[in-house]
Amino acid sequence: MNRVTVILVVFAPIAVAGCKRKAKVIDAGPSAVADGGAGGGDEPDEADVRAGKRTGMGAPDELPEVATEPLARALLRGETPWPRVVDAGQGVVELRALPATDSAPAEAAVAHRCGAALDQALTAISGSATAALGDPGLVYDVLCDNVGLAVTIAGVASHAVCTVSSPSGEGLEFDLVFVPDARRGLRLIGVATADATDTPDELRDRFDEELGRYGARCP
Repeated sequence: MNRVTVILVVFAPIAVAGCKRKAKVIDAGPSAVADGGAGGGDEPDEADVRAGKRTGMGAPDELPEVATEPLARALLRGETPWPRVVDAGQGVVELRALPATDSAPAEAAVAHRCGAALDQALTAISGSATAALGDPGLVYDVLCDNVGLAVTIAGVASHAVCTVSSPSGEGLEFDLVFVPDARRGLRLIGVATADATDTPDELRDRFDEELGRYGARCP
């Protein structure tokens, strides 16, 4: 998913990584989602955003300040436990947009996952993304984008996204969406498993809107 991610303050709509489209402007009253950049100027360089920041990989108790490819791989492979970045009391938003196969019907759903459903969502994306990364024929890789951590637009919260995808731009894509968190360094607020080319914008917009409620508690 290759559009700029811009996350608004708690309970305002956001626009998160979306395949083949850029973040669009959404009327959110006094705040709005704008397309990219920091303060309306040029986007900061990814390397500059990461420079000198803790990655969470230096020690078991190190809090990440930026999302990195090794951290994303470690989470997906179970080498780093999900509770390091997941607040079970707030859960995550999950997008699943999968085409039908010979053994399973199509899926098109966006939901706030808590409890057992949260565990299932994390297990599902771990299994699928790890399988894609481990298949040499698919040549999938992980890319993390921290430019959103340097956003300085008034009313816009910081964020980072790690995406597992194919260089072909086709097949399934997997996203991990993070926001800064005082207790964890970065907190996972959303996961997405979606067809890179055929997922409807309406479904992605629903995902964006639910992510905008990332301060909501689980029932």
